[in-house]
Amino acid sequence: MKPIKISFLFFLFIFCFTQNSEAQNSVDSLSYYVKLINDSKNDNDIIDAISFFRKDNVIQKQENNSIRLVYNLTYIARGQRKMGVIYEAENSAVEAIKILDDLEEDNFEYKIPLYNSLGILYLELEDYETSLKFYNKVLELNEDPKNIATIINNIGKVYFGLKDYESAIKFYEKSYQGSLYFDDKKNTARALDNLGFAQSKIANLDAIENLTEALKMRQNLNYTPGIIESYLHIGEYYKDRNKRKIALEYSNKAIEVAEATGNSDYLLNTLSFYSKLNRDSKILKLKRLEDSINKSNRLAQNKYASKKYAYEKQEKLAKENQLKAKDADIRAKEAELSSLEQKRYKTIYLLLGSIIFISSIFLFFLLKSKHKKEKLQQVYKTESRISKKVHDEIANDVFQVMTNLEAEADINSNLKSNIEHIYDKARDISKQLGELNITGDFKTILNDLAINYTNSDTNVILKDVSKIQWEKVSDIKKTALYKVLQELLINMKKHSKASIAVITFNSSSKKIIINYKDDGIGCHLKKSNGLLNVENRINAISGRINFESEINKGFKAIIEV
Repeated sequence: MKPIKISFLFFLFIFCFTQNSEAQNSVDSLSYYVKLINDSKNDNDIIDAISFFRKDNVIQKQENNSIRLVYNLTYIARGQRKMGVIYEAENSAVEAIKILDDLEEDNFEYKIPLYNSLGILYLELEDYETSLKFYNKVLELNEDPKNIATIINNIGKVYFGLKDYESAIKFYEKSYQGSLYFDDKKNTARALDNLGFAQSKIANLDAIENLTEALKMRQNLNYTPGIIESYLHIGEYYKDRNKRKIALEYSNKAIEVAEATGNSDYLLNTLSFYSKLNRDSKILKLKRLEDSINKSNRLAQNKYASKKYAYEKQEKLAKENQLKAKDADIRAKEAELSSLEQKRYKTIYLLLGSIIFISSIFLFFLLKSKHKKEKLQQVYKTESRISKKVHDEIANDVFQVMTNLEAEADINSNLKSNIEHIYDKARDISKQLGELNITGDFKTILNDLAINYTNSDTNVILKDVSKIQWEKVSDIKKTALYKVLQELLINMKKHSKASIAVITFNSSSKKIIINYKDDGIGCHLKKSNGLLNVENRINAISGRINFESEINKGFKAIIEV
């Protein structure tokens, strides 16, 4: 009796797939054949669509695309059901479910519309027990309350078919309440109509009120299939109560709307109901229409068989076309290969050029670093020569003068003190510029440096010197750091009047960080020769040094290399 038997969930499944399809007007696209099944005008449309999906399944099997196979089989089943070949539709749906069962994923979004479709199929076959089983499976998997309301309505149909009207009413009431919650007027009208129709079978006083209200809602929505269904249900309500005149009025209204649609299925349903009410010329029209539809169904079966043959023929032709296409593709690929070969050579040349360029940059910096290292080594050698000369010539001569003066009794004591001071300076310069042997343990060398500048007035402390992996530091850097620290300690001894000097070592991000700090009298920072020497030595090894000092707040230096 229902003109429309497709469930909401199946429409939802179709909508989700068709939203992502492209080129909807192309006869070669999926979306074209999906639309052909959804909005088919005749059986030929459905046959063409089924042939397309079967052909596509051959390709998808070769590519092992299980989800696409399920998608195609779902539409094949739907098309077969619309054509009335229920058993073929059942086989297609079951085949799709078997494929899903073999997959590791749950794939509930694909199983739900298939289970719902099988529920509809078995309901049409009047296998109510199996239909109910599949509807219950849908309920178990579905978490969308709106879709659940639709499935509950379908379960109500099963109980209506079993003539268990009390149970049907319970499910229709649940569906009605659910549709009200979502403000879904079309489904609200459907559930209310089904509720009223089931109530009419047990003489429930609310039946006609619910049926009439559902008709008004459908008329407001201008929903033609629903209007036809409401007219027929109200007509049957009056027929069951022997009010044939009123029943005929609603039957004629249903026929009028059905004829306006041009849909033979709608017209068949309305005339079939009319035939139960009386016999007149319209009954003859019904008979002719039934004969015509039966003939069309037989032709459809023959057409479908011929389509299968045509499909096999089309497959053969398609293979021939594929061979031709492959031949053309080979020629195109040969031309493309030639182009790719040229591109490949260009890429190789570009790569070689890049390698040469990067190598040149690397070599430049390598030579620059080597030159810098050689220059530093030359500086150290020059300092060593100067140190030796100061020691051997100046310091020794001054010492000889001091020795001679010791023998003279009347020599002024200030003069002796000044000469001793000159001797000490010469010795300090010699020590400062002297050649440094760093082949031993550098930590020990630094400790010795601290001890050399520690006396009764000043204490030099080294902290965390062992944290640095000195064996990984180049000799050039170690030499520069030693001389810088030595310069700082000399300045401290000469100028700061510090009682304590602390040198702290640390490492961060592959860099050595040295913090020097004393508690001397401090100064206004003005880079004298000593500080300039320190800064130049650090710059020479690509390091950085910062000085901080204020009057009576000591002196600080932070070295980073």
